[in-house]
Amino acid sequence: MSETASSSGGAAPGPALRVLVVDDHRLFRGGLRDVLEESGIAIAGEADSGEEALELAPALSPDASSASARPAQAAIREGSAASARS
Repeated sequence: MSETASSSGGAAPGPALRVLVVDDHRLFRGGLRDVLEESGIAIAGEADSGEEALELAPALSPDASSASARPAQAAIREGSAASARS
């Protein structure tokens, strides 16, 4: 993981953003994981479906998630709506 100096005089960077990578294609997940890590973003975890992402998210507590598979996006929206109701 690389770190870059801040343009405001080299202040120490804050904690890395933690992302849950969700995609049903393992090769794509791996490539996205590599790009994110090279950009200084930490990978909280990986899931191959929206359902799996919803199961993992409470334990992993990611700051964000990436989801490119349409079924994953629908499941995440449904899970978000359910979380908002609780």
